[in-house]
Amino acid sequence: MTDRDALYRSILENPADNVVRRVYADFIREQGEEDRADFIELQIQIAELAEMGVHEGRSCNVTGTCGECNREGEVSRLQVKAREMITSVGLLRWFPELSRFQRSGELFWQDNVEANAFGFGLSASSTLFSLCRGFVSTVITGSSFW
Repeated sequence: MTDRDALYRSILENPADNVVRRVYADFIREQGEEDRADFIELQIQIAELAEMGVHEGRSCNVTGTCGECNREGEVSRLQVKAREMITSVGLLRWFPELSRFQRSGELFWQDNVEANAFGFGLSASSTLFSLCRGFVSTVITGSSFW
């Protein structure tokens, strides 16, 4: 098993651990994959902002809509930046595992699949996926894929 494989396995075994993801990002940066490493770090930043729970002694809600700290605006700005990064390099270059879903129909990226999947109106040949902290986190396929 290569060092890269071992780090990836650690991410799979500890999906909520951002430290392992940052170590992976540092490792691939050293291997010349600076753009991918930057993307992972950006997605970690988005997740951490979205998960923040306290603002001056009171709770902000999970979606980051606290008006005083403007987390919602910052999360949205970073999500746009993440989409721009993926568009510039090509989705399948960083996430080749999604290519098998693309062959059967359309791919749709949604920032929060779990919250929106049932209202999305997924066609039989479509695939809906989300990315979290730099990696594919959820994939929902239409009935024709199976």
